[in-house]
Amino acid sequence: NLEEAEKEEDIFNQIKILKRILIMQKTSGNYRNKLGLAYNNNEEYTLAIKQFEIAIDINPDNSSFHFNLGDAYESLENYDDALNSYYKSKDLDEDDHMSPIRIAQILFHEKNQKSKAYEVLDEAIYADGKVDFLDFFTIFTKTRFYAMENKKTELNQELKKIVEIANSPEEK
Repeated sequence: NLEEAEKEEDIFNQIKILKRILIMQKTSGNYRNKLGLAYNNNEEYTLAIKQFEIAIDINPDNSSFHFNLGDAYESLENYDDALNSYYKSKDLDEDDHMSPIRIAQILFHEKNQKSKAYEVLDEAIYADGKVDFLDFFTIFTKTRFYAMENKKTELNQELKKIVEIANSPEEK
């Protein structure tokens, strides 16, 4: 049973069960995605990419499929394809903060495009016109970047935002 294999984190059994399911349900994007995740967890990134691409062909508007594809590409250090996938994921789900964070991390650490990384994070933080708890991890990513660059003034500004969020009655 797939649920038991997932609960027990038995990746080999998950893969076996998902392959059997997909014999009967070839056009299930969700099961393709699950198989891709199992391959990804087993560090079989090329096999994962193939499953995520098939899932995207079945349902191109699913932001999670694009995000997972980006994750597999990133694991292979294929940063250009990872960025493309994360940008697609971000465009499909404007409330998602994980895609902008991953984009910014690649831009900052791998592409040496630090200014662009900060822009991506700011766009995500201010996308809904307010700074709140949903922005916490995005702001936290920015604080880490500022700390790495020893930008104390900018770091203090971001830390103040975190304190404001923590002290906000609506966010408590």
